Amino acid sequence: MFNKSMQVNITANLRNLYTRIDAIPAVALLAANACLALLVCFAHGGAVIMSYLMPLPAAEAEQIRGLAIFTVPVASFVMLTTLVALLRRPLRNLVLAAHAWVLTIGAFVLWAWAAGIMLAGLPPKSSFSWTPGLLTFTVGYAVFLACRYGLPVRLRERAPALYAPFVAMAGALVVDLGVFFRTIMLIAAWFGR
Repeated sequence: MFNKSMQVNITANLRNLYTRIDAIPAVALLAANACLALLVCFAHGGAVIMSYLMPLPAAEAEQIRGLAIFTVPVASFVMLTTLVALLRRPLRNLVLAAHAWVLTIGAFVLWAWAAGIMLAGLPPKSSFSWTPGLLTFTVGYAVFLACRYGLPVRLRERAPALYAPFVAMAGALVVDLGVFFRTIMLIAAWFGR
């Protein structure tokens, strides 16, 4: 069913897509990273503030605060280094390389957490929401940045670096959909009572 011409066509389409994505200017990527970092600061910083202002179960409040201890400083680092890179053009690639590895580590921690939820179930007695596609995008974007800026130049044009973002997105999509279906099943069970 899967013949050689289809394989060549898929490969050409993926290479064409990667080439178009690779043409995104560094300034746009820095802006995207700063926006993601700002979102994390608002979401996690706001959750910490709310954990002090609203009565929450102690375990949930500690979980929120424990996560924010890492995420808010890392997000602040991304925002500050973005400002430096925007002001000092020669530092842009170096800053994007640092962002790439920070985002890749964060994306794979997020993936591991989500995989745990997919396999073991949702956290008991906690408010939980899931945005399908966000994990897939986060992992794909982080791996794309790592392949574009975090690797030596001689490795960037090789096939594994070109296809790594797509492979990472496929792996993340499985987990993303698994958590989404777990959430839907829990909602359906709740309404079925």
